[in-house]
Amino acid sequence: MSKTLTAGFALIAGLVMVAVGYVILRPPGALLSNARFDKTQISPNADGVDDITTVYYSLSRPAQVSIYLENPAGDRYYFRQNERRTTGDFSVYFSGIVDGYMLPGEAITGAIERRLVPDDRYTWVIEAVRDGDTERAAGTLEIAGGDIALPTMATFDINPTVFTPNQDGIRDRTNINIYLEKPADLNVYLEGSDTQRYYLIEREGG
Repeated sequence: MSKTLTAGFALIAGLVMVAVGYVILRPPGALLSNARFDKTQISPNADGVDDITTVYYSLSRPAQVSIYLENPAGDRYYFRQNERRTTGDFSVYFSGIVDGYMLPGEAITGAIERRLVPDDRYTWVIEAVRDGDTERAAGTLEIAGGDIALPTMATFDINPTVFTPNQDGIRDRTNINIYLEKPADLNVYLEGSDTQRYYLIEREGG
């Protein structure tokens, strides 16, 4: 084998080792990037104009992601909280609906699962956490014209609470009466011990 050929192989081997070393030793890129809300103001009043904004972000590695709004008083309203996401680009619509919360002075029976945030000027935050490292992106979002009143169930009554649907004419049926204080989509169902849900057909009174 010629000296020229031997030197060529040595040079290629050296370049490969340098490239491998660079890949291993180089610092990792940003965990979170391209994070933004595509609007600075929304009016979630279902009029078809600026009701939603789109949230974008990218992850270079898998991470736990939180997306929340923070008002001037420091109160946080979570849209996503510590949810596992893989590597990639993400987008999601946001209409101002966040995890349930109660306002000071409210007395509400039952669990509030989701709710519209109050009108205000917020700081939005997209946060990614991996192996103890945290990266954040932030901006501003104003929400105006929303209706945060809950569709409270002022009446909820079941009578009788025990029935025997065996067609003997005695307690074959039960009545479930509900009164809502504002229009809303309503789901009524029975849940068994196995968590299986059995949905009931709605009958409007009037």
